[in-house]
Amino acid sequence: MAQNKNIKNYLDRLVGEEGMRTDVNITMTTQTMITLAVGLVTAGVCIVVVANIMKNVIKNHQSEEIKVRLETIIQNLKQLK
Repeated sequence: MAQNKNIKNYLDRLVGEEGMRTDVNITMTTQTMITLAVGLVTAGVCIVVVANIMKNVIKNHQSEEIKVRLETIIQNLKQLK
């Protein structure tokens, strides 16, 4: 029968009658390490996707203003020639 694992059981093992235990052993199985690695990679991919969406989809108004002003300057310079 599989041992019931939840956060309360882990906390009960970490905190004893005298307080925090300092000799805690954490055993990670292969499945746990794979799950942790997949979770970290997924979190990294999500961060990259959100950053790219923020950069490319949401317009940067300062960038647009700079482009408009540069076009105005170029037109004024062409008129001076």
